[in-house]
Amino acid sequence: MSQDYKFDSKYGGISGYDQDCMIIASFGNHADPSVHRRRKFEDEDVKNNEIPHAHARDDVSIVKYRLSRDSHRTVTTVLVDEPENERDKNRYVEEIELFLERCEKPGATIWYMGHGQDGSGDWCFRGGFLTFRELLSIYIKLFRGKILTLVIDSPCSGQWAYALIEELDRLEVPACGHKAIQRGILVKIFASCQRHEIPRERFYSVDGCMIEDRGLVFFGLGSTLSSGNDWEQHPVHVNTTRLSCMRKDTAKCRAVKHQEWKWKDKISGETSSRVYLVRGTDCGRPAWHYVLLRADPDNAKEFHTRIAKGTVDVADFGIVLASGWGDDPPEDVKQQLRISIR
Repeated sequence: MSQDYKFDSKYGGISGYDQDCMIIASFGNHADPSVHRRRKFEDEDVKNNEIPHAHARDDVSIVKYRLSRDSHRTVTTVLVDEPENERDKNRYVEEIELFLERCEKPGATIWYMGHGQDGSGDWCFRGGFLTFRELLSIYIKLFRGKILTLVIDSPCSGQWAYALIEELDRLEVPACGHKAIQRGILVKIFASCQRHEIPRERFYSVDGCMIEDRGLVFFGLGSTLSSGNDWEQHPVHVNTTRLSCMRKDTAKCRAVKHQEWKWKDKISGETSSRVYLVRGTDCGRPAWHYVLLRADPDNAKEFHTRIAKGTVDVADFGIVLASGWGDDPPEDVKQQLRISIR
């Protein structure tokens, strides 16, 4: 892993690296009935007062403003598709390839906004759709081993997050940043809505992210963006660099078997449902253990039977994520666990 990368002890992923940024706005005319447009954003829906006169700015200006507030990000490319001035899909592919080829920094961000294809969330251009698999292939060819962040504010955009999860599981990459880094697949996806939703224009760029000391931060899975006018959308976030094993040292990573560390299980919450805090005694002293049970119903049943009997060796039933002396784990360990398994 590049020395330019560092793990954020508070948030569990890689942070503090410089990035070039590309903005793509697809607002052209499309006759294809599968193309969805974002819903109109009413001025009264703007809640974030951090952006001056946000209701009077177009989406591209807001995004440029957001990115400019992040000291690690530099906007180098802005492409806008407008009615009667649309570019061909192949031109966009060429521009994306050129952007990644020229990027000499440890990371890059592509912020796409505008139209999205129904169901797939694919990006819409004249002459066709840019699919997730096509963009991933570009990344593998030109940028593998570096961090690519995709911010997608378009209809059905969450589908790309799930497509990334499916691809990682297809490749049998265990759901931990150590393993993704070893395979060179360092991708973050921040989608403005779930895969079946149509977002409002300018909603995500205004209220879906904020500036903190560590840079631009996006709301992710489990959060809700609401206008207060009976409108909601639910962002989705996948970060392949986030550590799940509670170990910073790659050599000590406990995410070894893919069947025990699947990405779809992590995102759905199934993995977190297999984590238990066990309190007891070890050599006569109070001790606690966080254990991730093996993904086997019979194993879980036997584990609970042993617990009820009062004697159990937690290592027989899964992976010990953390342990220590005392009645309860310290708060920093609890916080680290919450970050690791979510």
